[in-house]
Amino acid sequence: MSATLAAKSIKVTLVVDPAGGRSLRATFNAKSLRRAQAAVRKAGPEAIAVIVQGKLGPGDEVLEAGITAQPKAPKPAEAVA
Repeated sequence: MSATLAAKSIKVTLVVDPAGGRSLRATFNAKSLRRAQAAVRKAGPEAIAVIVQGKLGPGDEVLEAGITAQPKAPKPAEAVA
């Protein structure tokens, strides 16, 4: 069974690994990009979640993109038995 869907646009929210990985193209507001880069430099890539939102375009391009960096929540300590 196969289904075909049609949409005017596809909205995406991506959590990007700041340490590297898949490449996407997007145009960001310079101030937002600088803030995200500063957050990654300050806390380190393992402690930050970089989030990109926008519309998915052809060729792995995110159109009307926004970017933000948020600290990851610390993992709860495991109880010792």
